[in-house]
Amino acid sequence: VVTNERSECQACNNGFYGLMCEHSCPTNCADSAEGICTRGGKCYECKDGWYGQDCTSECPTGCPSCVMMDNVTADKDVPGDFLPAGFCNVQCKTNTWGPTCDKPCPENCKGYKRKASCAKDTGICKMCQDNKWFGPNCDHTCSEGCVDGRCERAHGKCEHGCKPGFWGDKCAEACPEKTVGACDRETGLPEACKEGSYPKMNLTADSAQCETCPIGCKNGKCHKDGTCSEGCKLGRFGRYCVYICPVTCIGACDAAATGYQDGECTKCADGFRGKFCNKPCHKMCSEC
Repeated sequence: VVTNERSECQACNNGFYGLMCEHSCPTNCADSAEGICTRGGKCYECKDGWYGQDCTSECPTGCPSCVMMDNVTADKDVPGDFLPAGFCNVQCKTNTWGPTCDKPCPENCKGYKRKASCAKDTGICKMCQDNKWFGPNCDHTCSEGCVDGRCERAHGKCEHGCKPGFWGDKCAEACPEKTVGACDRETGLPEACKEGSYPKMNLTADSAQCETCPIGCKNGKCHKDGTCSEGCKLGRFGRYCVYICPVTCIGACDAAATGYQDGECTKCADGFRGKFCNKPCHKMCSEC
C-alpha cells in the first residue's frame, strides 16, 4: 500500500474510492478510460439504463440509455446547447415518440428536418419553437410582457427582460397604477410616476406603488423621493411640508417661498418677534 505524508492512499484500485480507498464505487457506475469512479465516489459514466452523478436515477421506461448529467452532452442539432439529464439517447427518426415511434411530438416543440423534436421515451421537447413557449411539452405561452415574446423553456423567465409596464421573472405582473415608463423587474418599483405621485415601497405589504404626494405640497407636486418640489402650501414647511407654521407667523414660513431658513417667519403678528415669532415683545413696547 502506497500512502502520502498524511497516511492516505495516493491512489485507489479501480472500483474503490475514499481517503483510504475503503469504499466501493456506486453499483451503477460503468467502467471507462478514466476508471469507474472519482476519488470522491462520483461516476465517470453510467451503465445503460441509469443517469446522475451517482448513477442512481433510472432512465425512463423504454429508454435503454440516457444523458448522464446536465450541461455535459452537447445537442448536435443545436450548437452551443446541451441535452438535459435523463434525456434518452435513442431517438425516433420522424417527429414522433413512444416505443414504436407512433405518437406525434407536441406541436410547439422546435422542429428538425428528418428528426424527432421530442424525447422518444417521454415526449418531452428538446426545445420550444421560437423560444415563445415553455414547459416540458412547450404548452405554456411566454408572457405578453416578455421583450420579443421570448422566455426560457424551463420556467418561463423572460430572456431579454420585460416590456415597459410589466415586472417579475415572467414579466406577468403589471406595474403599479400611475407608473410612467418601466418599473423594477424584481420589486415592481416604478422608475417614475404621474405628476402628483411618487414611487414608494410599501414595506408592510411588500409591494410597490405610486404614492400621492404629501398633502402639504404646493400644487400637489413632489420629487421622486416624495419631497415637495415647489415648496409648501401656505402655513406649512419642511421637506415634506408636514410641519405647521407658528400661529404667530404672518404669511409663508417655508424656505422655497421665503428664501430664509425653513420654518422662519417673514413677519410676526403684533406682540411677537424673532425668526420664528416665538418671543413676545417687551411689555413696555407698543410694537417691536
